[in-house]
Amino acid sequence: MNNDPYQSPGADVDSGGQGPENNIWWKIYFWLNIILMIMGFMAFPFIEGITLFDYLDIIVSLIAIVGLFGFAFYRPIGDVVFWRYFFYITLIESFAYVFVVPLIGYERFGQAPNFGAMFIFEVIYVWILCCALYFYAYKRSFIWAHDKETQ
Repeated sequence: MNNDPYQSPGADVDSGGQGPENNIWWKIYFWLNIILMIMGFMAFPFIEGITLFDYLDIIVSLIAIVGLFGFAFYRPIGDVVFWRYFFYITLIESFAYVFVVPLIGYERFGQAPNFGAMFIFEVIYVWILCCALYFYAYKRSFIWAHDKETQ
């Protein structure tokens, strides 16, 4: 014990090490995304009427899957600042692609807008993906702290 009144007390806080174990459902969700992306790429040559919005969605989705991998398996990929900006890009793009583009009447992947069960699935899918990117960029600081210690 230090008797110096001007010295702040010390604490034995371990800031290193791995954070809490990630839920298995995030890993399952990641692999589901991979399967859906592969199926989409296999069908891509046969789809007629691909628009610029579809290409933009594919690019954003590919980058988002990389971030989802980093989140699901606690791997720092790139810089946390990139993922913070990319979260907002994904949020805006997803909102526009899922809600605005169909309401305007544009076709997505050559199909007319459909607001049935597939629409509900897509809204839930995008919401979960945006949550994962938010957690990765803002709520899992130990992922990025470990990366800075190794540099």
